[in-house]
Amino acid sequence: MLEEQSAGGYRACGQTAEAVRILEDKIKATGEHLRRDHGHLLAKLANTVLATKEPEPDRAIALGLRSATAAALTGSARIGKELRTLDSVLAVRFPTAPGRRRAERDGWQRPTRTGCGRRGSGRTCKDRRPSAFGVGSVGLGRQG
Repeated sequence: MLEEQSAGGYRACGQTAEAVRILEDKIKATGEHLRRDHGHLLAKLANTVLATKEPEPDRAIALGLRSATAAALTGSARIGKELRTLDSVLAVRFPTAPGRRRAERDGWQRPTRTGCGRRGSGRTCKDRRPSAFGVGSVGLGRQG
């Protein structure tokens, strides 16, 4: 836990290379049988990799997809939050990353229409794009 917090501190003050190193070491020390913790660390590393001076979107996508497996198996909200953040950053900063196109080909979900309330509820439909990592949706309106 302390290492994870240290990585967050280094990332927040702009020392992302050190944050990546700390997270990589922590991932190596965390057994894959600890799915929830391992998946959360992978997702945090994916987001940190995108925050470096030389971001690696394909690496972040690969880490995110590995983490999504843990999210699906454990239902972890922490992993889901990190993956929604990752998906948002990728969509804004790296929409044409080769790994993104490959993920689309392999089943990346397309935009859907959701958020419609019952007749007379005052809510309107919004276009939402499901998270590429299968954890809720990102886009307009509240995340679900």
